[in-house]
Amino acid sequence: MKKVVFIGGTSYSGSTFLDLMLSNADNGFSCGEVSAFFRPFRSHHLDPKCSCGDPTCCIWEKIGRYGERGVYEGIFKEMPHIDFVVDSSKNPLWIKDQIKNLRDSEVEIINILSWVFP
Repeated sequence: MKKVVFIGGTSYSGSTFLDLMLSNADNGFSCGEVSAFFRPFRSHHLDPKCSCGDPTCCIWEKIGRYGERGVYEGIFKEMPHIDFVVDSSKNPLWIKDQIKNLRDSEVEIINILSWVFP
């Protein structure tokens, strides 16, 4: 069964570190803060680069064609060896919308809250 792991929390809560640890498996994929790909709020979100290091990589161009509602479906289709995706967007509205989009699919949803106490 395919899975999407959502990491919610605040900035500087360790969510990126947790995302990278979880998605380090051969069958995992970190899509980082993918909400910014579809709902950009900083200039560098307008031209995302793949973290694979290949400047010719066009995976985000391919995934972008599936749109906000089909982003995880796109990841699973474009990379069939992937069993789970980790999304560290943290934005509760994004996570709520994506859970609603995935509700009728056969994708298992896992939610994690990353929080740092002062």
